[in-house]
Amino acid sequence: MIISKREGIPLKEMIIQISRIAQLEGSSWEVFYKSCEYIEKGATIFDSLLMASCSSSDAIISSDTAYNKFGYKVIDLKNG
Repeated sequence: MIISKREGIPLKEMIIQISRIAQLEGSSWEVFYKSCEYIEKGATIFDSLLMASCSSSDAIISSDTAYNKFGYKVIDLKNG
């Protein structure tokens, strides 16, 4: 995903093409497709992957409040 972004390759299309020839273990391609949707809405690659790996009822432990705008509850590291 980082290389795709850096090289200007359309991210979603790249993931679709890779998913046709590669098998994932321990994850699913749906996580990556959902991640693309978060990126299109302004999330970073790493934030989008974290959110795509969680359910909407999960809380994310972070000092970053960016997750709030995507509807995730954030447990703030700064406030313990």
